[in-house]
Amino acid sequence: MRDGFPQFVKVVWDPSQQKYTASGYCMDVFNAVLTYLPFNVSLHVLPAVVKSSYGSYGSTFDHALQKTNLVKGDVTILANRSKLVDFTVPYTGSGVKMVVPVKHGRDQNMWTFVKPFSWDLWLSIIIISTFIGIAILIMERNVNALPNQEGSPNQTKLGASTILWFPISQAILPEREVVVKGCSRFVLMVWLLLAFILMQSYTANLTSILTLDQLRPIFLNVNDLRREGYYVGYQFGSFVYDVLIDQFKFDPSKLRPYRNIGEYHDALKLGSQNGGVAAIFDEVPYLKLYLQEYGSNYIMAGPEYRNAGFGFVSLSSLFFSFFNKLVLRFFF
Repeated sequence: MRDGFPQFVKVVWDPSQQKYTASGYCMDVFNAVLTYLPFNVSLHVLPAVVKSSYGSYGSTFDHALQKTNLVKGDVTILANRSKLVDFTVPYTGSGVKMVVPVKHGRDQNMWTFVKPFSWDLWLSIIIISTFIGIAILIMERNVNALPNQEGSPNQTKLGASTILWFPISQAILPEREVVVKGCSRFVLMVWLLLAFILMQSYTANLTSILTLDQLRPIFLNVNDLRREGYYVGYQFGSFVYDVLIDQFKFDPSKLRPYRNIGEYHDALKLGSQNGGVAAIFDEVPYLKLYLQEYGSNYIMAGPEYRNAGFGFVSLSSLFFSFFNKLVLRFFF
């Protein structure tokens, strides 16, 4: 077990019963599955604790197998471990990512009100509006200015500026009898529908820009951290140490181990230049737990090194078969 994350696995000695008791999310899953087994199981808990920082969870795992028939806990299913034992199907997703500090907000100025749409879209709106104005001018050109048709955009009333302004004015304050011909009304109806969709999209995007705090990671990828020589952290005793060296090509001297989310937070606050780190690499379940506590200042970013997730290990084929069926029933 990893003593820094009791939310997943916590083992304590119960002096009244003279035995170890286990709790946490992984234990809750195990106990829930256990209640549905068609036979009784008597368990004697033996804790196996990670004692070294350099990827020794695997050796702890091997040591546990020598003394037990079953391994339960936050055990990640890996290819090299699968060569030695059979895992149950995973009961939680996983993968290795990084958590980095964020920059809050975005700069707001007089151009904020044009940001909901790209410049290409604004140009398209102007072109479409001009085209609609010209089209209605052509279709209405032979209509005489009758008393009940004062709003009709006939030739005597339309100039170059009116061609652009007319479709926009109708989108804002539509008038029922502004055009006379049926084809003109059809074109105007299509324009009003398009204008309605554009206004809804504009309002939603503008609201997001003005009211939501935009979180932007300081570092976007692993290459930035490695190239600049920043220190990065990982979970004490985790296989993530090997991933950082073999997959992400970090210098081992730039890696610093930490035991719990409190140490993660302290290291990230200090920063790489002041004895801390610029980023923390860990499995996604642990990082999600960290973000629940300190999510307002940090964010997950960068590529993800995929793995199968957490699973249980059993040396009994009968136990293994039933566990697979029940885990699939509960989680899939």
